[in-house]
Amino acid sequence: MTNPIGLTRAEEEHEQQRPEVRVVVKAPPGAVVCRVGRAVTGIDCEAAATRQIVWPDDDVTPACDDCAQRAELQAQSFHRTLRVEPLR
Repeated sequence: MTNPIGLTRAEEEHEQQRPEVRVVVKAPPGAVVCRVGRAVTGIDCEAAATRQIVWPDDDVTPACDDCAQRAELQAQSFHRTLRVEPLR
């Protein structure tokens, strides 16, 4: 018998029961704010931007570390590449 691809029912149920905890430190007034959150997670991110994402068309978007990592993972799932650099 071959191994199935993906999660078993028990693993799926376990994943669904575990809520995702995300701590966001709001950016202080005047700081650069993450602009990626809504596109990647569906909610606004109010964290201070510490990175910048350079998209394939050379457009640059400020991002927090968490949103930058999520954007990289999402891009990989679509077989796309993007660069994540320190904020300039």
